[in-house]
Amino acid sequence: MPTEPVPQPYANRSDPVDRSSLAPVENVERSPREPNRDDPQRSDPTQADQSRQNPEKPASRKRKTIEANPADPTSTAPPNWFLWARVAAFVTLGTAIIALISLGGARLRKSLEASVNDRPEYQFAFADIELDPAPPNWIKLGKEGLLEHVRVASKRPKTASILTTDPEGLRRDFQLHSPWIEEVERVELKYPKRVIVRPKYREPAAVASIKGNIPIYLDSNGVILPTDELNLGASGVLPPIYGLESPSSTAPGVVWSKRTERDDYARPNPRAVAAARLAKFLKDRQNPPLGSGRKPRRVEFIHAQYPAGLFVQLTGKIMVLWGDAPGSERPGTPSGEKKWAILRDWIEHDGSDTLRPGDYVEFSAQSILVHPKTPKH
Repeated sequence: MPTEPVPQPYANRSDPVDRSSLAPVENVERSPREPNRDDPQRSDPTQADQSRQNPEKPASRKRKTIEANPADPTSTAPPNWFLWARVAAFVTLGTAIIALISLGGARLRKSLEASVNDRPEYQFAFADIELDPAPPNWIKLGKEGLLEHVRVASKRPKTASILTTDPEGLRRDFQLHSPWIEEVERVELKYPKRVIVRPKYREPAAVASIKGNIPIYLDSNGVILPTDELNLGASGVLPPIYGLESPSSTAPGVVWSKRTERDDYARPNPRAVAAARLAKFLKDRQNPPLGSGRKPRRVEFIHAQYPAGLFVQLTGKIMVLWGDAPGSERPGTPSGEKKWAILRDWIEHDGSDTLRPGDYVEFSAQSILVHPKTPKH
């Protein structure tokens, strides 16, 4: 009787599978090979039930997600564009909110500042500004007129807040818009509404005449002063200056200047400035007059037309070659104080009585030199 062959289920078995459709699987654990049917363990139903109840978890065939490796510069991960768009939207929205808050805060701050600045306890009137020292008597305007002149010329309001007042700007306005103020030492703001300006005033020192005998009043630096605002009764005796050429401008507050052929603009006239400085020096020292005898001598004129230097004419037609202005003496010549002492001693000892008509005197280091003839212009 022929023996039937035992079937071999896994022997030489080939399934018609299309391998091209299978994706490669990495790191997949293979399940153990199924045992033969003749395996006594398989024929044991108890063991089979146990294997069904505790099956081993097969290896997953799910494809792993590719993640970027920071250590590997060639590895990249696909960006999440939706996430980045949301981040950009949030950043833009936050920036807009911050800008709106800043704008609202700036407007609120300005509104608060305006409300504080407008409060009456911080408002001061320009006419109430304190001038220390007060304007001298030779200024006709007085304090009220001087303040109003500065306010109108500088286009400032009648009232202002001390909280918004710039001391430097106020100091500059007083110096620029008042010909009577030489400089302002400082401006003090004292809260709640007190303003103090400390100016240095110009003092009339001389009077000069130009064509038509028009008087022009100068301070010690040759600055032209406003004639209509000058109180001559409080100015003292002003030595007259002769021989100056007409200035390029007679506007108050500017230095006596002249135009030259080479320049298109005016330059200060050095002879006018020197004569004004000498006039101030003599004005402060001729009271009492020179000489205590029967013939006191006073300064009558200052002549600025001589090339040799400035001449001082005393009463009795005594011509004195003074030379340079005080403070500008050349080396080897006596100072202004020394010249004045020499001249006073010479007059007190009747030295002027020995002069003949047309003579003039000049200073040496310690005495007076007499010259027989006044030099020509």
